[in-house]
Amino acid sequence: MEIQQKNNRFLITGKSAYGFEIPPDGGLPVHLYWGEPGIAVEDLPSAAEVQHKRSGTTENMRRSFLNEYPVFFGEQYAECALKLTFASGVRGAEFQFCGFSCEEDVLKLEFREKKENFTLSLLYRSLENGSLIGRQALLRNDTGHTVQVEQYGSAAWQLPERCCRLTQLCGHWAGEWQTERVSIPRCKTVLENRTGLSGPFHAPFFAVDDGNASERQGEVFFGTLLWSGDWSMTVEKDTFQHLSVTGGINPFDNALSLADGEEFLTPLFLGGYTRGGFGEMSRLLHRYQKRELLPEYWRERPRPFLYNTWDALVSNVNEDNVRELMKLAASVNTELFVIDDGWQENLGDWRPHHEKFPRGLAPLAEEAKKLNMLFGVWVELESFELKSELYSAHPEWAMSYPGREPFQRYRAGEDRTSVMLNLGYPEAAEFFYQSLHKLIRENHIDYLKIDNNCYFSSPGNPGIHTRVAHVQNLHRIFERLNKDFPHVLFENCAAGGCRADLAMSRYFARINRSDNQEALDVPRFHEGFTLFHAPFMAGGACHISNSMKLLNHRDMPLDTQAAAGLLGSFACGKALNRCTAEELEKIRSYTEIYRKIRHITVRGEFYRLRSADTPDGAVFLYLLPEKTEAVVFAFGNKLHYGEDAGSFRLQDMDDSKRYQITSLMHRDTQYHPQSGAALNRIGLTVDFKKDRDAEILYIKAEQ
Repeated sequence: MEIQQKNNRFLITGKSAYGFEIPPDGGLPVHLYWGEPGIAVEDLPSAAEVQHKRSGTTENMRRSFLNEYPVFFGEQYAECALKLTFASGVRGAEFQFCGFSCEEDVLKLEFREKKENFTLSLLYRSLENGSLIGRQALLRNDTGHTVQVEQYGSAAWQLPERCCRLTQLCGHWAGEWQTERVSIPRCKTVLENRTGLSGPFHAPFFAVDDGNASERQGEVFFGTLLWSGDWSMTVEKDTFQHLSVTGGINPFDNALSLADGEEFLTPLFLGGYTRGGFGEMSRLLHRYQKRELLPEYWRERPRPFLYNTWDALVSNVNEDNVRELMKLAASVNTELFVIDDGWQENLGDWRPHHEKFPRGLAPLAEEAKKLNMLFGVWVELESFELKSELYSAHPEWAMSYPGREPFQRYRAGEDRTSVMLNLGYPEAAEFFYQSLHKLIRENHIDYLKIDNNCYFSSPGNPGIHTRVAHVQNLHRIFERLNKDFPHVLFENCAAGGCRADLAMSRYFARINRSDNQEALDVPRFHEGFTLFHAPFMAGGACHISNSMKLLNHRDMPLDTQAAAGLLGSFACGKALNRCTAEELEKIRSYTEIYRKIRHITVRGEFYRLRSADTPDGAVFLYLLPEKTEAVVFAFGNKLHYGEDAGSFRLQDMDDSKRYQITSLMHRDTQYHPQSGAALNRIGLTVDFKKDRDAEILYIKAEQ
């Protein structure tokens, strides 16, 4: 990061440039510029110039325009990042600039309230060679009294007036990651989640452009909040055409009481700029996730091929039937065997069921190792059953309002009544850290999948800032477990993709993209998921299975199921104990494909070449940085009139190289070698054999 500073103007430069100024009156910073690099701090306009006069505005109102961090006070009518109520009853704050520092690539601007001993620090980080900016706010109360913090956003992003289109991600269970693009009206558009998780109804992400950006080109400004709980982003175009996105932790039902001497650091709000369209936007975020967020051991390490017991056994697992299923799993080259729900005593009592597994899980872990497989289990950390020992001992740990019974959920298939755990209690968080640590250590666990099949309900426990503390303690549990067990693969799941944020990537190297892994829906999920998640993170339990037939009531070819799963971190959930010999052989062949291409899907750059919403179906490209190997996935889901599925051009192949092209799904199909220039400019046409078919092409440069 290079920081240019002159006369209280700051310019952060790298592959993009970001500038702001402390105004002459010494107040909060005013945004000056965000976009292409190549300018100097002297080139920036002044705060007075960007806050130019508009009819119908006062001088004080003009000074509120384009604030880097809007604080409620005076004639501040736009969305605020910060709103405070002091013990005196004053419900606004005036901050004065105190100075700045730059340490370890963090620029810190410090401000103090004029009459109260309350400080605000604005933090800026340059990431991914200056392509991304990370912003946070640090609040500290030294007033001698408790201060009520009603809004405490992480940042306000001020955007050019030419931006007129918003891209966001919305959805629901089994329908997550749906991309929606809309024109931005002159009003406030609020993106938010109030479930206590970061999804699924919206994902904490936005992108804006001038309406002309495509996958391959065009200016895009974008951002994502690294927070695993309630969040909100207000996209506001005011009547003067100023456009901003202000966001952070959702203030709804979430006021923060900051005691004297306490401080609070808001979550990281990541923003970025590119001229390379939505595709390059995604690749910037993928690189950041891989290089900076993921647990170090798993950053570029291929994920093992996973088999999950759910479809075969549901929760009716025991030592005998699991052992038999293990042998079948090993016969199809499974690398990681996972026991899903049913192995535990109860939800909340995370120890092996005394009747189903009288010898515990360690003997099964040993058996898996003999069969050359890793071993893992599922847990639903944030639910506990009314019949559990934990609930008997600590009913107060249930999320509930004072004097009211906790909200109960009944799951008929398992005859299970559970309530939601409040991890905001430090002692509850410590209990679960110790429980999971013991489970992993004593049973030689290599993989742990967390689930959460409930949203927040009645989060009113006294003395606990539930919506924030719950998330903070969840993160702390898995931060500690990652340090204790750096080689364990942790998977982030919450009823599928309900924890949709990048913050979970610090501790979880795999994410359940959705419980819906039906092979025609997956390419659509993958388009939205990969807007800001690296594609190889896409996990789940049942890529190959019929468990989701209940949604769309259609049969999918086994090849297409496999191709959809191979887009990410490959898994099988099919009931192997009910498979034919031919089906087992096909599944074995898919594991061979996975081993051949997964170094490309993990290390490679990702390109969305054609959308699933087009008549010819989705096409995706993974290309190694060295451009020596690539893999193309194509899905043919709407064939008509005997016509082919149309050609598509590849992107960023080395023009000077010549590439061999091999079909991995249809071995009898031959493709002629082509130059990188031809692949980029002319492209390929896939020969689909039937509707709902899929093709995987392995592309390798000739020596």
